[in-house]
Amino acid sequence: MAQETNGDNIYNCIFSESIEDGYECAVCFKVMIKPVSLACGHSGCMKCLHSIVSLADNARSNSAPCPVCRKTFHRDLLHLNVSLSALTRNLAMHCGNSGCVWKGTLEHARDHGKGCPKAVVKCPNVGCHHSSLREDMDAHSNSCEKALVDCPGCRNEVARSRLAEHQRRKCFYSKIDCPLGCGTKLPRAHVCLHQHNCPLKALRCKVRGCKQIKHRRDMGAHVFDAARSHHDLQHGEIQRLLGLIQSKETVVEQVEEKEEMVVAFSWIIHDLPASLATLTEERPLTSGDMKSHGCTWRAVFTANLDLFLQLVSAAFPVSVEIRMVISPGNEDETIKKLPPTRMKDGKMWGCNLSQVNRWVDVEGKIELKFIIFFVYL
Repeated sequence: MAQETNGDNIYNCIFSESIEDGYECAVCFKVMIKPVSLACGHSGCMKCLHSIVSLADNARSNSAPCPVCRKTFHRDLLHLNVSLSALTRNLAMHCGNSGCVWKGTLEHARDHGKGCPKAVVKCPNVGCHHSSLREDMDAHSNSCEKALVDCPGCRNEVARSRLAEHQRRKCFYSKIDCPLGCGTKLPRAHVCLHQHNCPLKALRCKVRGCKQIKHRRDMGAHVFDAARSHHDLQHGEIQRLLGLIQSKETVVEQVEEKEEMVVAFSWIIHDLPASLATLTEERPLTSGDMKSHGCTWRAVFTANLDLFLQLVSAAFPVSVEIRMVISPGNEDETIKKLPPTRMKDGKMWGCNLSQVNRWVDVEGKIELKFIIFFVYL
């Protein structure tokens, strides 16, 4: 049975004459596009038959049953029927869009459908729901709020409806007024650099003690007008610094005085080996008392060969640093430096001299010198 003249619509085009049933696809029931004939004698569109194979249960075998007689066909046997294709592509058609006068064949219908000026199309811009004839779409695109346009400053693509906001708030190259209000127009990217030299930038007066804050353009006048008060402030600062220097000098003098509080005395043992032979833990070898600055000192040498300096008596505890100088003997003069300590009545501070014979001369004599540095008076 032949199809009606207006019964088929392909690419928005309509067949101008009745269509024979032999031109109908067994799958989509429309005029075949690139017709293929199966071994069973039935025909269909190349695309439709490939789709059947892809959707078949045994798609992996690349075969499917004929949609009419159910006989199996293989994908590899789907070849264009050249004779049938020549008949279908030359079928007469005309455009179905209102106002379009195009007439042609099925072969050219697709190309016409893609560019028909009377076709109703949607605006291609994302977010725009406008529809119009294709021939009118260019006029709409020139004013479409969703169309992407180049920002004249940064050249980035922005929707036309957001361009003004982009230029006002985001574009680094759009010119804006100086935020400090000096009237200069400059690219947004240069604002920070401009503010370092802007005449309306607020600055604090550099004179120490002056708390005035002025615009950069007014700072010169402020320095001139406030010369008298600045002089007084600077004079006060000079006096403060002089007082600070004087206090530092006082501290230096006090340190020098403390360094002068040094006491030294000597203890000579003429026959140390003989003296050591008589030592016991209860009866160590001691020097005579030595008095200085209200303190009484004596040296103590024990049977364990420990050498101490003992604070026998003092009006109050003292903080000292003690150095012991041992000479002469076979060794060079040796200095034993003891860590600083705080001493009160009866306390002893010293070190062990297990190798004491190294400092004893041939006559058995040894000389011990004690140097006492008072850390606090």
